[in-house]
Amino acid sequence: MAARWATQLRARLVELAAARRARTELGRAPGELEPLRPWSHGTARGPSDRPPPVVAVLTYRGVSSTEVELVGDALARALAAEVRLVSADGGPVVAVEPARQIVTEPLDDVPEPFGLVVPGGLAWKLEADRPEVARWLGRVARSARGVLAVSTGSLLLASVGVLADRDATGHWLAADLLADLGARPSSARIVHGRLLVTAAGHRAGIEAATELAREMRFAPR
Repeated sequence: MAARWATQLRARLVELAAARRARTELGRAPGELEPLRPWSHGTARGPSDRPPPVVAVLTYRGVSSTEVELVGDALARALAAEVRLVSADGGPVVAVEPARQIVTEPLDDVPEPFGLVVPGGLAWKLEADRPEVARWLGRVARSARGVLAVSTGSLLLASVGVLADRDATGHWLAADLLADLGARPSSARIVHGRLLVTAAGHRAGIEAATELAREMRFAPR
């Protein structure tokens, strides 16, 4: 028994050492996703062309990386826009679902985006309680051409008063919290408030992005 245990332990130590070497050589553990960095669907081809519009995606520790990437990309692709990933402190942010590092810039580096995506995450309340996040989100959510919140991202929007007396959806367990924050909870997958849209999850958010992009192009705010 002791000999077999020792053999298994040695094998496990070898595996751990190989994993450490791989992390050192590759900058990440085997199977770990590449860090998510800003990207663009812009079509500008020369210095005389107008720069592409900017879609800001609010990120924070524990945010859903699926919602950041897929919903942010859906809106940016439909607008031929550039995606800017922002957070309160800038620098790397650890996301979940799946676990992934997100490379971000400070909020004030993106003061007037054309579009805003607010993904969900378990730590939404911690972000809502940060004065710098509340100030930036409240200002940008009212000035951006279009806003799309997903899952508990709707709670973040509601926390700064943007959803007061408006129909809104989000995470299926958060209806009471939405009501407490002044919104009118809906069980719909998507609630279109013209240029302010809330979605129950990332699949609904991807669907909502196409319609929101159309509104952002043609409808007066």
